Amino acid sequence: MKIFTKLFLSILLILTVTLSVVHYITVDDSFESALQTQIDAAIRHHRVVKYALTSDLQTASVKGDVEDKDLQLIITLAERNFNCIINLSQEKSDMDTDAGNVRYWIESSDSHYYLKVESIL
Repeated sequence: MKIFTKLFLSILLILTVTLSVVHYITVDDSFESALQTQIDAAIRHHRVVKYALTSDLQTASVKGDVEDKDLQLIITLAERNFNCIINLSQEKSDMDTDAGNVRYWIESSDSHYYLKVESIL
């Protein structure tokens, strides 16, 4: 092989590897940034729903005792309008109720990914 061919192939290989690494880093950084944006938006949405639900429950409790049918109506409206799931279980949680903790995780199901956010009301 001539020196020109060796030099050309070497430079082409170095350039290809370098561009591949830079492309990987750029895509990874872009994905992480987009994921963090979605997590922040989901947490903000969660806090809005929590505030609205808390306000409705406080308003209902000022008017008198909140009956099960009223509570169920508030929960149904919140689930329908805010695309959320409200769990009324009395289970002990490892979350600190005073700190206003919000916990999130990502689950996959049927080739779809779901970002789930929870906190104690």
